Amino acid sequence: MVEHRSPKSVVGGSSPSWPASLLVMKDTGKKRNLNKAPSGKNAGFLNKIITFPRRAGEFLREVRAELKKVTWPTSKEVVGTTIVVLILVVFFSIYLYIWDVIFAWIIEGIRRSFGG
Repeated sequence: MVEHRSPKSVVGGSSPSWPASLLVMKDTGKKRNLNKAPSGKNAGFLNKIITFPRRAGEFLREVRAELKKVTWPTSKEVVGTTIVVLILVVFFSIYLYIWDVIFAWIIEGIRRSFGG
């Protein structure tokens, strides 16, 4: 039997990489392991609800870390690319208008020649 291991030592395999989180129920005082899936008919749904705050927090931490890696454009670059986009929009608007007038003229000529 071959054992498959991840090449990254920090990646968790079948054992969790994070310590188990506990939730203390206010009404009963009982502790509930958030990493353990509830059993029963709606186990998957309940597990998603219970672990949502932890997963949402982890997601937001990862988003913040990724946004720190982004190279944001300078205001000069933003103005320059905005001007280029506006010029191209005007150019292609005029270009498509000209072709629209040409095709309308051709179709109108065809329609008149067939008595329409």
